[in-house]
Amino acid sequence: MTRIAVVIPHFRQTGFLAECLDSLLAQTRLPDDVILVDSSPEETGEIMARYASHTSATGLVPRVVHLITPAAGVAAARNAGLHATTCELVAFLDADNIAASDRIEWQLEVFESNPDIVLSHGPLVPIDRRGEGYSGIAAYASHNVPVEQQLGWLVARNRIATDTVCARRDLVVALGGFCETRGVREDYDLWLRMATQGRFHYVDAPLALYRRHETNLSNNEAYMFAWEAGALNRLEWPVIADALRTAYPNEAERAVIEGEVRLRRGEFGVAEMHFIGLARLPQATAALFHLAHLAMARGSLDYAESMLRRALNDDPDDAGLWNNLGVVLVRVGRVDAAADAFACAVDLRPHYRDAAANLDQILHPQEQMRGGPLRSAAWRVTRRRLRPQLIPMMAVAA
Repeated sequence: MTRIAVVIPHFRQTGFLAECLDSLLAQTRLPDDVILVDSSPEETGEIMARYASHTSATGLVPRVVHLITPAAGVAAARNAGLHATTCELVAFLDADNIAASDRIEWQLEVFESNPDIVLSHGPLVPIDRRGEGYSGIAAYASHNVPVEQQLGWLVARNRIATDTVCARRDLVVALGGFCETRGVREDYDLWLRMATQGRFHYVDAPLALYRRHETNLSNNEAYMFAWEAGALNRLEWPVIADALRTAYPNEAERAVIEGEVRLRRGEFGVAEMHFIGLARLPQATAALFHLAHLAMARGSLDYAESMLRRALNDDPDDAGLWNNLGVVLVRVGRVDAAADAFACAVDLRPHYRDAAANLDQILHPQEQMRGGPLRSAAWRVTRRRLRPQLIPMMAVAA
């Protein structure tokens, strides 16, 4: 019988931890091990006392292991968890998130029915810090691709949510686990290394609830971009180019993606020249979007505005274009026009966090800026093309 462990790194998320652990003890098929890798144990004693009976000695399932480690980062914590279990499968869940009630059952069935699969993942459902869902919002969705296209598909964009991943433990360990080098996005780096080792499988059902709150690392887009570049730069460009050719046989589509990968690797000059060439072609919306972002970064706001307006002529329903146009307009003091652009972005895409935050900053400047000048605020620029609209999905039982 295949055994499965869940590894939970914890650092100062005590307010959410019990809900996370309880979601695993309420599974339709219980995990065999739950490994809490705790880097702030001074906060968790009372919570962990509730699970003290779940030990190897009592035989209660799951076995709950409270592993105390120094605060050395999430990669080190997950690696410690990998080595604290002997289960064949290991799933990952952060301490502030919640597993869907049938997650373990879904993923165990996938692996037991498909011995060639090395990683399973699925959609997330976003919730707020109180655990409430966003009205009208649905789970982020992905899809399956042939194994020979996996690397190119992942290089183009990280499409795997770590809180939904379950993987074969022996392979993860053989590959060295998560990269603990600072400046590398450890989960993305591991998925890239696993992509050539076997088949990935996408479970088309929500597997976890992802809690959005002020301490999410994903709130710091500059950090995420820099560390994602660290992962991509561990691959040589010829390897990337070959993977993209395999995954994207359409030359026009691949040309845009190649420029985006150059940008995400931090090769800004190469990326800009690439997009300038693409901007001369029909249907150049993506190239214009990126040229505008690069121009905004160096303060060329008139050029950025012209690129965004050209793109909007081709695609007036792109919320990302409207948001970034709003940022340009507010930076040059055209606040009313900026508010209209942000409002348009929110109308096109409800729950679009960048545009909603920017619009709120205009509507409530004293609250956001504490009286500072509006044009110097920290406006949220959308740096990459938006994913397809969130799609309706079934309700998730937590």
